[in-house]
Amino acid sequence: MLENQSTSQMQKNIFNNAFDKWKQGDEENSVPIFKKLAKDGHVMAQLILGHHYHRENDIQQAIKWYKKAALSREPNAYLSLAMIYDPTNLLNANGARCAFIDAVEAQNSYIRAFKGFLWRATNGEPDAMSMLADFYAGGMGIETNLEKYKYWRDQTYIFHTGKPFDEQDWIS
Repeated sequence: MLENQSTSQMQKNIFNNAFDKWKQGDEENSVPIFKKLAKDGHVMAQLILGHHYHRENDIQQAIKWYKKAALSREPNAYLSLAMIYDPTNLLNANGARCAFIDAVEAQNSYIRAFKGFLWRATNGEPDAMSMLADFYAGGMGIETNLEKYKYWRDQTYIFHTGKPFDEQDWIS
């Protein structure tokens, strides 16, 4: 047990040092450490590696690492996957077009994105609530459902204002 605790603490220290380097823009030295930690199952290293590849526009690697983190129920990994799969989000973190999305995959991408946003929205993520409202309003990959659109729009509004949505507030 003591060996596991010291190994866990050592892994935490290694991650924190790599994270400090990464925040300072030193990807050359931090990314190899994240790769090792991610392969060993470190969830946050998997998530950061997903972000790294997403920014580098290596979408397949980003998906690989986001999925690994999502399997450990890391909520930000679900949101990151949903953003990749959302065909309306044609820009990645660098502002470059995500080339893997094309018309043939659009329907599956909508469904994958919808599932990711649904999971995050039901767990209280306001950006996901707003995106889910858009999915229901526009019928993107799912049937248009104005009742569910209003529900998620209202949930987003409540999150930000602390009070229910009132259309009269918008008119006056």
